[in-house]
Amino acid sequence: MSDLGIERAICARASHDAATHDVCKRVDAARINFLVKLLAGVGWNEERAHALGQWAYCAWVRYATPGDMAYTERPLKQILSLLLPN
Repeated sequence: MSDLGIERAICARASHDAATHDVCKRVDAARINFLVKLLAGVGWNEERAHALGQWAYCAWVRYATPGDMAYTERPLKQILSLLLPN
């Protein structure tokens, strides 16, 4: 697992700094677009890939900034296995 301390710090700063917030919005959009391309590449149609890409990214953001909530790699892999088309 990655050290997500930097991600948490940036998210915290973005909540009260307009310039950081704008950069975060652009980064979020780029990350979601990347996920959409990956999902389309494994067979999801564009509409579903976009919806799942947004959902997956929101889940990751929550994972990256959970406070005292901890996730392990095993449940994350289980979630992904349910979402990927057969």
